[in-house]
Amino acid sequence: MTAIRYLLLPFLLVACTGSDKEQNAISNDGISSAAKSANILPIKLTHGFVTNMLQDQKTKATIVGTVDASNKDDLTSTAIVLAEQVAKLGIDMVEVTLDRNDLGELATENRYKHYVRVAYAPDLKRSIAFDRNWEIAVAEDVVSKQMILASNQYHELYNKYVQAGMNGDKADKKAGASIAKDFGLAPDWRLPLDNLRDTKLSRADFFIKSEPQNFSAIEKIIGCLKNKMNFTIKSCE
Repeated sequence: MTAIRYLLLPFLLVACTGSDKEQNAISNDGISSAAKSANILPIKLTHGFVTNMLQDQKTKATIVGTVDASNKDDLTSTAIVLAEQVAKLGIDMVEVTLDRNDLGELATENRYKHYVRVAYAPDLKRSIAFDRNWEIAVAEDVVSKQMILASNQYHELYNKYVQAGMNGDKADKKAGASIAKDFGLAPDWRLPLDNLRDTKLSRADFFIKSEPQNFSAIEKIIGCLKNKMNFTIKSCE
């Protein structure tokens, strides 16, 4: 068990509205004969950032959104289609992260929020961030709210003991024992691992379908990102 440090990056914020009906095609060309059939989920943008301040003015988009809990295939397919549509704006590298939307005001580390993260580089010659056209990480086990609360309280106790002069090992054992008792955990419980696990999945592994209303949410996000460079998009309604 170790204490966690956070890094907050300041960005210039801008709100945006709109949709782009030109970005309306899902291509299932070239998929594997063993491809899984999956659907697009409704998605809400949390924030997006597009930059061309990279080597040779290469462009990269970082998109974060929230979705309802669902199966891994639908979650992954939703991120894939959003990445493809963003790339159609002429973006060289796209990273899409879909987070859970069930935590409310519960404070948690980002690594416990994620369902899936997809990195897409249509042309690897234009990529300085990704080594493959598709890099896909999926949550194997989503951390429960109870374990998030337990982790939060562990860190509070651990920091309290260390600040009072206790060494790290003793602080860890004392805080861990207290949390185990309060939450009914095993004596040797451990802090949860990150949700995401790297996979060997690619676009070819999914035959993706969509209900019109779900794809329209992606169209709206595309409209909000279009012609926005070096700004963080903070809303898209």
